[in-house]
Amino acid sequence: MSNKIELNGPIIPGKGAAGLVLGTLLEDIESVELAGLNHHSVQAGLLNESICWETYTSGDLYFRFKGGKLDMIGVMGAYRGLTQQGLGIGARVSDFELVYGCLIEGPDDALTFERVVDSLWFDVDCTDLNSANWHSQVRLRKVKALYVY
Repeated sequence: MSNKIELNGPIIPGKGAAGLVLGTLLEDIESVELAGLNHHSVQAGLLNESICWETYTSGDLYFRFKGGKLDMIGVMGAYRGLTQQGLGIGARVSDFELVYGCLIEGPDDALTFERVVDSLWFDVDCTDLNSANWHSQVRLRKVKALYVY
């Protein structure tokens, strides 16, 4: 991986995606790489500490920096990079389960898998699901976004 954004870069849970590595400093990524993305700065106060983060987003990518370090990469839309096992956007949740274990809800109700609970989240379209059919039907859905952290 390099410091250049790649829409075909590999997805490596806990390591990186889109050509970027988690932990990379914002200042080490060329500004031209982030120039076409939407930028947002957020500052929140929790108890006696202040937390700041910045996001850079597009229809295909989401980068979150905390304390100036890349701590989450989201891929979606036209992103075509794959995991080492050939999984990516558009693969079914059940295909991910074969590699990463059973679907579970992780921290903050994030959807993840038992073997990568601390390094990979995902999203699916579940607007038509309810509590009665969610667990059985979500496995048949196609993954629409992956978040590496």
